[in-house]
Amino acid sequence: MKLKTPELEGDDVLELQRRIVAFGSKGKPVPCTGKFDVDTKAAVERFQKQFGLEQDGIVSFDEYWTIDNWAAEMKPAMEDFLDDYACDHSNVTGDYLKKCNELWSGHVKGKIEIVGSTRTAGGASTCKGFGSQLTQVALTSGKTWTYSKTIDLVENPGIDKTLFWMVMGVMSIYGVRRLKVNNGYRCNFKYFQINKIHGPASMKNHTGHAVDFTIPGSGIARPNGKSLTPRTSKAEHCNQIRDDLASFGIVETFDENTKNRGRTEPRKHAPTWVHLDTTVYEQHTYVKSVEEAIAPQAKLVALPVRLSQRAEANQESLSLLHRHVEQERRGGYFPIGANTIWHGGVHLRVTEGSRVYACLPGRIVAARLAMDPIGSYGSRNFVLIEHHWRDRTFFSLYMHLASQKAPPEGLEEAATWLKHGGRSGDLLTQLADGAVVALDVPVAAGDTLWASSKYGSGGHRTGLLHWEIFAEDHLFEGRKPSKENVKDLLPNAEPKTPPTSRKILIREFQGPTSVDPGETAVYRISKLNVADPTAEEKKQINWRVEWPGGSEVLEDHGPVLQLEVDGTRAGQEVRVMPYMNSPSSDIAVKTEVSTRPQIKWTLVEDGDNDYNVDTEAIRELFADGVLTDGVITDDELADFYADERRATPLRGYVCKFISEWGIPDLSAAIKKLVGRWTTVGLESRIKPYLWWKDAVKAGVDLPGSAHVWHYNPIQLLCALLPARLVLATTRVGSIDPHEAATDKFILDHDITRRDVWGRHVPRYSEINADWGYTLITVHHAGDSGAHTPQEIEEKHMVSNGWSDVGYHFLIDPEGHIYEGRRLFLQGAHVKDNATSTGKVGIIVLGDFEPNWWDDDDEPTTRQMASLLSLALWLKALFPSIKTLGGHRDWDDTACPGETLYEQLPMIRVKARLGAP
Repeated sequence: MKLKTPELEGDDVLELQRRIVAFGSKGKPVPCTGKFDVDTKAAVERFQKQFGLEQDGIVSFDEYWTIDNWAAEMKPAMEDFLDDYACDHSNVTGDYLKKCNELWSGHVKGKIEIVGSTRTAGGASTCKGFGSQLTQVALTSGKTWTYSKTIDLVENPGIDKTLFWMVMGVMSIYGVRRLKVNNGYRCNFKYFQINKIHGPASMKNHTGHAVDFTIPGSGIARPNGKSLTPRTSKAEHCNQIRDDLASFGIVETFDENTKNRGRTEPRKHAPTWVHLDTTVYEQHTYVKSVEEAIAPQAKLVALPVRLSQRAEANQESLSLLHRHVEQERRGGYFPIGANTIWHGGVHLRVTEGSRVYACLPGRIVAARLAMDPIGSYGSRNFVLIEHHWRDRTFFSLYMHLASQKAPPEGLEEAATWLKHGGRSGDLLTQLADGAVVALDVPVAAGDTLWASSKYGSGGHRTGLLHWEIFAEDHLFEGRKPSKENVKDLLPNAEPKTPPTSRKILIREFQGPTSVDPGETAVYRISKLNVADPTAEEKKQINWRVEWPGGSEVLEDHGPVLQLEVDGTRAGQEVRVMPYMNSPSSDIAVKTEVSTRPQIKWTLVEDGDNDYNVDTEAIRELFADGVLTDGVITDDELADFYADERRATPLRGYVCKFISEWGIPDLSAAIKKLVGRWTTVGLESRIKPYLWWKDAVKAGVDLPGSAHVWHYNPIQLLCALLPARLVLATTRVGSIDPHEAATDKFILDHDITRRDVWGRHVPRYSEINADWGYTLITVHHAGDSGAHTPQEIEEKHMVSNGWSDVGYHFLIDPEGHIYEGRRLFLQGAHVKDNATSTGKVGIIVLGDFEPNWWDDDDEPTTRQMASLLSLALWLKALFPSIKTLGGHRDWDDTACPGETLYEQLPMIRVKARLGAP
């Protein structure tokens, strides 16, 4: 199947950008636009480098898990910051205007008086800190000029979330836990004071999204390895901070007209304050607590049905779902069914008419809601959703749904996807015809899909939902685990001068009493009462782990212990004690703990298409005489899955076999069931449920074969649960492989990236994709005489109004090669789009057509050498490229100019390319 270009846009992208806003680069701040662009991808790579993750620019479990742990680590520091940022008189009764009066009087010899009525229930004598409209005040000036103004005194609505994460990043950059807040722009009086006394009236309102600060302390390490200037030189101290933050793309915008040594910084009234603000961003979300700021914004995982009052998907509710399938009901197990046949999903027993929900965000790609045929086993209706995980695609199937006739009350209104089908006519009518309908409708986790129906033969028919997840490729195959599960999140944490004497005070860790099966508990020494141990001493940290009936000592393990827990330890108490092999001194070790699922996947593949479980990897699990007759019965299955010790490991099996919905030769498969199943009339009764071929015929982009990997859907949700935003509707982690190949090509050949030299932002969403090139087309700048890529960009994007530069590459007179339109996108350099398809466009900058009315150029030696190199590189990337020609070979034009065109034969000979 083809990998679709991801839609990298949405609220979850915006939340990601806010969280990594401190990881931009000089001149390329992280855009908080909600669009996943090249700058965002580069910021992700810098974040990955900072925390020791694989630098691939792809957002996945490890990235969000690291963000969560970073936030947890910084939570106390950020709580202190918010205390400093809120009003000095927050929650203090009395004359809260006293301090304001002191400030106003000190600046303008004036005073503040209450002139209006109280606007909030707190009364004019109470300042709440965030979001209160207090009262009306009159501001008067007694300075050399007279000023009088009445304003509504209003506190800020909280702190802008982007500013919150920016400040947290600044602390991490310097390895500090506190900033000295000089001005938090806490209320509109502070804004008004700066605006009227120190700045132009047109200055944007900073209330809630600006802060002035300094970094207290000495010996603070900078990112470049140097130390900040001692605070005795306050201006230079702050200038160094501004330089550092500029290198991280953290831009100061207090006053863009006042420069000091090339830096943008505050006006003269505060040369020793560093100013940050987020007024340059268009979208602002205000929060009043650390919990609000770090909370995930999108629901990733939802339960497909409600089996109890527990509606939220978490480890507890998913464990209950496992128990429901394996112990509370008979049949419908994963991955094996009675008579030893494959079963790709699980059965959830619910009352007929129960609502069914999307378990993950994605797009509905196929559905059927028809009446059940007479004599069938029950409902053959389904909804199929396509999802993306990193660069992989997978599907979730919800089978045995109710028909559209007489649906439960309120169901049509709840299933909002039916109103967004993008198809002519009534979508419900189309779904009821009995045919599989191809769709492309986005859904979020927890969205109502439809209602359950019944399935089964004779008196065994009962309300249930068949739920399964399958993929063409194993979702986690070839993915490297993170180098460490917990990182030292703050750089420069090593003390410069270790204490001369040390004594380790051993304290037992007071953590959780048990760890769930399938989890890894990570114990981390995070704080020490006196000082951190030296690097050598860190290596000598030991851990004693105690379980009922035994214990284990892990020597020289270091400050992080990753303790994997399997199902045999379920519910057992775990005690962990850290200590060190070191004499003397006073250090008390305090530890913290976090857990993450550590699911081990076991891959099993059945090579044939007969749907019978004949792989030893599965059959050997059913030992002890269960398979003496070669067939597993209902009773034997129920006994096996009732034993949690045996059933738990099977949850992590990923099995590749023919989908029961796409069996290619149903007759042959049924013949193998003779003697194990009543087969009379079985083929005619099963055939209506085989929807796979019908879906492909309808245009659904399914895997190329129905021989696919099947996951226990409950276990997969357990694995994805901590990923938080990764799968939220925008497919942040799904990167087009052609884009990845383009990035590698640019990097390998040291070509200047488009986002480095460009002045305008391309509109990539307006450009068609292209790949598999067969031709190279050479151009020149013509009468414009352009010698720089910026001149071409100005002409194409501003004068012509194009979405981007039309050429894929640009070569200047010095031979420097610049990336133009990204290589995986269709160029716009020959006549029309259709003619440009399949052609790599290269412009050699200059005018190479001799004319009496203008100055002409000659192609430089460096330009021709670069053109040859680029042609060879492209030919290596695309063996399909056989031809190199000039623009005039495909269009009525003089381009690429006579003096350049006459040198193309030489390029063709050396690159072994043909003429048009």
